[in-house]
Amino acid sequence: MNLVIRTCWETHVGQEMYKLMIFDFLIIGAVTVFVEFPRKILVNHCDWGLVKWWGQQEFSIPQNVLEIVYGQTICWIGTFYCPLMPAINTIKYFIVFYIKKVTLVNNCRPASRPFRASSSNFFFLAVLLIGLALATLPVTVSIAQIRSSGACGAFRNFSTSWEAVPQSVSYLPSALQTVFYTLASEACAVSFFVITCLAMFYVIALAGAHKRVINQLRDQLAMEGRDKRFLIQKLCQAQFNPSCRRNQKPSSSTVYMIAPPTETRA
Repeated sequence: MNLVIRTCWETHVGQEMYKLMIFDFLIIGAVTVFVEFPRKILVNHCDWGLVKWWGQQEFSIPQNVLEIVYGQTICWIGTFYCPLMPAINTIKYFIVFYIKKVTLVNNCRPASRPFRASSSNFFFLAVLLIGLALATLPVTVSIAQIRSSGACGAFRNFSTSWEAVPQSVSYLPSALQTVFYTLASEACAVSFFVITCLAMFYVIALAGAHKRVINQLRDQLAMEGRDKRFLIQKLCQAQFNPSCRRNQKPSSSTVYMIAPPTETRA
């Protein structure tokens, strides 16, 4: 029995990922209940200098983003070994969302430094991409290189988990086999890579064009503002309003119009 448990390494990995996910959920709940709420109570009801210096906490967007990425990375790694982990992770983050909402409304103060939505979105996507890469590498190596357990699991009759894929494809009709082999060929992979690069360059060029249009519209608005200021100044001069001339401030963008000299008849 001990030999069977020792050789079922896939089950052991799945159990460890499941433990990490549950432990992460417990830590989030414990920090909220035993740290953030007492800190709020101390700040509101105690006049101690140390407590006032500690102050009310801020809702740190980068820290919460890293917590989400950490939990999602654990889910990605453990999905291959524990198929129910995505469903459990969904329930976990559903509960965590409302925990964070309660602590944000009741325990946190506005951030001293505003965090732009564009910056937060880019930071979240960048860190999530790094987490996906870190999760994909060990799972890919375990599927393609590490020998499967011989005592348990769906791949116990194969030397590696990847060997089940070609064997399953060989049972398909010849037309589907041709399609799968074509999609897995180097020519298809290179073509997909080239198309992806072209699409990326197109998106980058489109973003640059949009940025130039935004700059042009901003300059146009500034020019229209200067034109309106010039027209108001001329209107004040035409009405011979002393108070308007007295309140008028010179501007570097003011354009002075000189009327042509009138001809006098002899």
